[in-house]
Amino acid sequence: MDFTLRKYRKLLTALKGCSIPFTGFSDLPEDGYKSFVVLRHDVDKRPENALDMARAEADEGIRASYHFRAPGGPLPYQTISAIAALGHEIAYHYEDLSVVAGRRAAVRGFVDLSLVEAAFSRFRINLADLRGIAPIRVISMHGSPLSAVDNRLLWKYYDYRSEGIVCEPYFDVDVSAVLYLTDTGRSWNSDRSVMRDRGLTAGERMAIGSYDDWKVRPVRGSLMDMTAKGLQLRGKFRIRKTDEIIEMALSRVLPSGVIINTHPQRWSDDILEWFSELILQNLKNPVKAFFRNTKYFE
Repeated sequence: MDFTLRKYRKLLTALKGCSIPFTGFSDLPEDGYKSFVVLRHDVDKRPENALDMARAEADEGIRASYHFRAPGGPLPYQTISAIAALGHEIAYHYEDLSVVAGRRAAVRGFVDLSLVEAAFSRFRINLADLRGIAPIRVISMHGSPLSAVDNRLLWKYYDYRSEGIVCEPYFDVDVSAVLYLTDTGRSWNSDRSVMRDRGLTAGERMAIGSYDDWKVRPVRGSLMDMTAKGLQLRGKFRIRKTDEIIEMALSRVLPSGVIINTHPQRWSDDILEWFSELILQNLKNPVKAFFRNTKYFE
């Protein structure tokens, strides 16, 4: 069975055998990198699953990156604290603009400035709350798949670096020679159901236009500004199952840079929880694919 904790442990063992260093996003040098693996976890739900994964990684001496949302209500303080104590990086998985905007649609990169101001205020409050638990130097966009508002638009008007943030992976990591994998949609790089957790296509990049007036300009080659080399690399690897990643690691055919983004609620050895996630995701994916193909998200 795929997407179990047992399977994830096998993946860790295979990756560790490649002798490529594991790192967090805040540890990546600004002047480039020779080789690395970043294990990123977007903790959207079931934080207890994230702690299980964090312990499995710690057992292997692996440092990973855990990205927590602040959708409202109390933060999972004990879980975040425990994961940080294991040596893992803690990041803020922000969705402030889509939360503030609600169901109001953005129009090709434009949102009402009063909403942007309110969203940045919310961002700062949530960042401070998380920093009350663990150091936070990394943030990442939550895709908010049912919202027309892309949370990354916040950085057209504000600069997250003014808040002591050193990395937003969609903006700051050149993935031209990096294999970026995500289990969004409960599949690996499922183009049909991935709304925003991916590199922009050439057409999407052209629709945005210039980044010259953005407060934060994406690094050339990042997921926000893909190069032809990066798009070609992404097209080269068509992965459906975790076993295929394991085989690539065992065969030493992985690129020297790898980012694997998982959602811990999908990875469980509990059979009822596993089937519940399978059924829910199979219901969600067609809806997401429909929205992706409509003008609602332009």
